Amino acid sequence: RTTGKTREALVGCVYTADPEQRDAEKIANSLVMPELLSDEDKQSNQKQNNAQDIEYYGSVTEAKEKVFSDVEKRASARFAAASITTIVCLLDGAPCLWNLAKKHFPGAVYVLDIIHVMDYLRLATTALEKEKEDARILACSYLTLVLQGRINSVIASLRIRLTKNRIRGQKRKDIEKAITYFENHR
Repeated sequence: RTTGKTREALVGCVYTADPEQRDAEKIANSLVMPELLSDEDKQSNQKQNNAQDIEYYGSVTEAKEKVFSDVEKRASARFAAASITTIVCLLDGAPCLWNLAKKHFPGAVYVLDIIHVMDYLRLATTALEKEKEDARILACSYLTLVLQGRINSVIASLRIRLTKNRIRGQKRKDIEKAITYFENHR
């Protein structure tokens, strides 16, 4: 879709995968500090269930509503034929996408894309920690809390450190931006 002079790419994907229980700390380590994983955990990550029957749908010209509608039609046909009962919608933080997902996939499980969460965690932890390695360790700890459903603890910790450390300027703005993102998407 053209907005001004830029085009927004819209991509939808339909696939099937078997549910798999995973440990929050291992997920966080694999994303932020993979060197901490044991050889066994690294092998386990490689053996994870892969998505099956992947179909991508996208457009740079169609409206979001049309792309969602197309994905819904194709997904509904597949899910009905395969007797699939759980639908998961993975989305970035744009509220309009969440509204469309809820309209087209009512009753689905909605998941915020962890990569976007990590971007905000890195923004905040880089502002909080002078050393790059310390920022990585803090980001990994916060990501573990997020994956455990403890986002309120992350928000509280960021607020405390913001006040206690008397952070000012751009670093303060970066931390506040992260806090706002987490509050809006908790």
